[in-house]
Amino acid sequence: MRIDELYAKLNDFRFIENYYVAIKHFGEDDEETAMRVLKLYSEAGKIAEVNLDAPYMLRTTYSPFGVLTSLERQALLKVLVEFAMTPIEKRQSEVYFAYFNDLHHLPHFIKRMANQRLIDEMIPMAYLRTLSEEQLQSYLFTTSEMESFPRDYQPRFTPDSFVKVKSYDEMLNELDDRFSD
Repeated sequence: MRIDELYAKLNDFRFIENYYVAIKHFGEDDEETAMRVLKLYSEAGKIAEVNLDAPYMLRTTYSPFGVLTSLERQALLKVLVEFAMTPIEKRQSEVYFAYFNDLHHLPHFIKRMANQRLIDEMIPMAYLRTLSEEQLQSYLFTTSEMESFPRDYQPRFTPDSFVKVKSYDEMLNELDDRFSD
């Protein structure tokens, strides 16, 4: 299970009030290792945490976990165990550019605004090379994020789809080929 799939499933659980990623330090003082841990909270407090950087590491021994109904505990545990069993190299979400070409064959790249609203911008391909990493992030989407696009804009990963998608790596390679010195 990829991290973006985990987040999408957690968003479906009404009993989860909040979750965030924290850095935890493991090991001896001289060989301390920092790892990312996803902490999950209900109204009653912390219910679970799962390690994002190491397999098979999760914890549900918090008293608010016991307050959840049996079905809620079972559903949450199933998702967390599936994620914890996923090899680290398969957890990373692939990111994509979503775009379409207008009648003049000019690309319109879909962009995420600060308020999570989507807009499209007609920009030249070469312009992508001039963006900072932060600016570029507003043009990148995971597959689970694209599922929440408006119905007409949902990419279908087929060549005849109105909204097309291209992976981040594929787009960078294409830009390097087209616009390198």
